[in-house]
Amino acid sequence: VIALPLEQQPVVKQLMEQLALRTVDVKVVPMGVRPEDYAAFIPPLFTMTNIIGALVTMPHKVTTVGLVDHVTPTAAIAGAANAVRVEADGRLTADQFDGEGFVRGVLRKGQPIEGRRALVVGCGGVGSAIAASLTESFATTARKMHEGEIPHRTIHGEAKLEEARKLVEDGVPIAPLPFRVSRKLS
Repeated sequence: VIALPLEQQPVVKQLMEQLALRTVDVKVVPMGVRPEDYAAFIPPLFTMTNIIGALVTMPHKVTTVGLVDHVTPTAAIAGAANAVRVEADGRLTADQFDGEGFVRGVLRKGQPIEGRRALVVGCGGVGSAIAASLTESFATTARKMHEGEIPHRTIHGEAKLEEARKLVEDGVPIAPLPFRVSRKLS
């Protein structure tokens, strides 16, 4: 986790607890990096042969987007990234999952997203990521899961006929429901 100040980052302790529960063989190493040193710090960090990525938090989320080889659409829309992943070919990919986490929380509470309106106030890195995730369609989410960009989970929603046809043509598994969903299914 790359942040400053580290004392204000509960994510380090939370991640270590979650990884221990899942017996994942990775370590979370907190790294306090001053903003003026961050751009010079990133290239040598990722020359290490045993690093698979890094979580990035304030004040480095916006700067990260300009320091990597590839930026996911969510991070590009948000203009900020909270994760850097080392790809098999050594390229660095920046991603942003703050918004996806927010949306999952809303859905877990039984609140539908699709077709609803939202007001997002304060659109820094996190707010922009939430706004981007709220606008993502059912078809886009289904495709991302199929292509391995995001973890698989049960989803439901609506797609325009042309979007549904394209999903089927591309081998994305979908099934029409014989009723309109009015309650939480997952």
